[in-house]
Amino acid sequence: MAKFEFNAEQQYGNLSGADFNWFATHRNYSNTASWLVYQDSQKESLNPPATIGNTKGDHISFQAAIQANETNFNGQTLVILTNPASQKTLVSDADFEAFHHPSTTDRRLRYLAKNLQPNQFQLELAGAFVTDMITNKWDSNPNAQNVWAGVSDAEIVDHLLVTANDLLVHGQNQPRTLDIVLAIHKSRRSDKIMNLLTAQLQQIKAGNVSTEPTLTQAIQANRVRAFRLPFHPGVQGKGAQQTITAVRAGIKRIF
Repeated sequence: MAKFEFNAEQQYGNLSGADFNWFATHRNYSNTASWLVYQDSQKESLNPPATIGNTKGDHISFQAAIQANETNFNGQTLVILTNPASQKTLVSDADFEAFHHPSTTDRRLRYLAKNLQPNQFQLELAGAFVTDMITNKWDSNPNAQNVWAGVSDAEIVDHLLVTANDLLVHGQNQPRTLDIVLAIHKSRRSDKIMNLLTAQLQQIKAGNVSTEPTLTQAIQANRVRAFRLPFHPGVQGKGAQQTITAVRAGIKRIF
């Protein structure tokens, strides 16, 4: 992400080039987050996959998608995964592999995002900002001991709320709204974090917790929602075996 220089005066979906340049240079977002934007796969258009795990990518990179002018960026949705899938490499598109990498399996989240509409909540994932609960622990198994070691639930929730505030501050949509979407593996630890996040949002809404003014105002004005997807659309687990219809039906609003 850091290598891209966006035109500050141009709009890219509901974010400006100035906003994108801020995200590319602050908080190391270039290595720990990205946007669910990819060029359409011709293979998928000709033969829609029966399940999320049957996606057929054309090895199209994030950079190629930008160059192809698929710029429907969405600063109104924050998608949360558990942790980076594998170690970073010197290949820029693999820095944040679950979102940049052009391989077939890494397109699953993007395929879900592109096709989640229509759904009962009008939840839009296409072009969304996406990051991890734990940004500095790489392991292909998100439940591995080393992933969670030394990271508190409170730290994770604080990180998510700071990111949510950044999107509200730098998004150009008026009035500013935000959907927080947990696309995380089912586990006791992830359930605890979901419950803690929900409780924190409720406390902010009630005025019992002090946080950033922009985030507080949006929550208290009912302009922030939170959801959990029923499956994580990755290589492991049940998510890759599901249809888009099943995921739509299983979306749960938690705030």
